[in-house]
Amino acid sequence: MLSDHGEEFGEHGRRYHGATLANETLRVPLMLRAPGRLPAGQRRTGPVGLVDLVPTLLELLDIEEPYPLQGRSVLAHLRHDQELPATPLYSVADSPFAMTYKGVDKSWQPPARAVTLWPDRLLSEKKDDGRRYWLFDLSSDPGQTKDLYEFADQGPQLKRLLEQWPAVAAARKKELSLSLQSRATAHRPPKSDANGLGEDKIRKLKALGYLEPGE
Repeated sequence: MLSDHGEEFGEHGRRYHGATLANETLRVPLMLRAPGRLPAGQRRTGPVGLVDLVPTLLELLDIEEPYPLQGRSVLAHLRHDQELPATPLYSVADSPFAMTYKGVDKSWQPPARAVTLWPDRLLSEKKDDGRRYWLFDLSSDPGQTKDLYEFADQGPQLKRLLEQWPAVAAARKKELSLSLQSRATAHRPPKSDANGLGEDKIRKLKALGYLEPGE
């Protein structure tokens, strides 16, 4: 059982979801039950992202990844509490509007982006004079109430990761698309054999107008 997002009830001045990148919307439950494959009654701390779910389930079911996936399997972490190396987890909020308990937040300019490299989370939002950044230590401040951006040494590194993310994501999307196209081409049956028809029958069907010339 899991959720794709949480809800804000005014913790950071807004309500609902889609315009807030804080724990109330980003931290979601993940519960797995697999008798004989996972220990029962155990709790793990992660950090884990939703992109890690598919690789984990595939390994749990002994299924080979059909193509390179973005996430990582965390099965060893679930089974043996093996420590997970910190990896950047990215989040985006792109709702066209943001709601508060007083109405629409007119200062909202999508998208907002965040990168979490445990225990730190860097948040970025668009403002009239450019982007503004906030940095939080989630281990000591899970409610994201103390901005450390002006004081923390890791701020510039996280900012670089966040600024590079759109280009990296676009390149990753292109790579995945090419991989899927390649696999589809490799497994596509010859046109002459499509539908189990031979060349002679296909030629006759085209002559009768039942098949388009290019089929």
